[in-house]
Amino acid sequence: MSEKKVICSKEEALDFLRQVFRDNKKILRQSRIGLAGSFVRDGQRQDSDIDIVIEPSDTSQAYTFLLYQTLSTYMENHLETGYDLVWLNLLAEQDKEEDQLLSEYGIPADNTSPYKMIVKEVEWVA
Repeated sequence: MSEKKVICSKEEALDFLRQVFRDNKKILRQSRIGLAGSFVRDGQRQDSDIDIVIEPSDTSQAYTFLLYQTLSTYMENHLETGYDLVWLNLLAEQDKEEDQLLSEYGIPADNTSPYKMIVKEVEWVA
């Protein structure tokens, strides 16, 4: 096994995610993978983790589990830098529920929810 990668810049993070997609293309199929958070904003620090956004092509429980296991194992084997896997479909569901609840109480929807912020900033690599 090769040495684990330490990610220090946005370009390194994007290159790494492109490699993740190439190496796992059969599992990822039509899913999308992207970068969000401090790395995409060029605001990362030495101790920052990488926010990896996943938009699965299939939201079934079995596929989500397979994708999670595959990507987690890949990251653990290839990445020294800390990371978070962010499931866009799950954030979208949570955001919709929160917006409905706010609406029931006559409160305007918040444009700063995690889902809305990630959608604005994510940089897709595949």
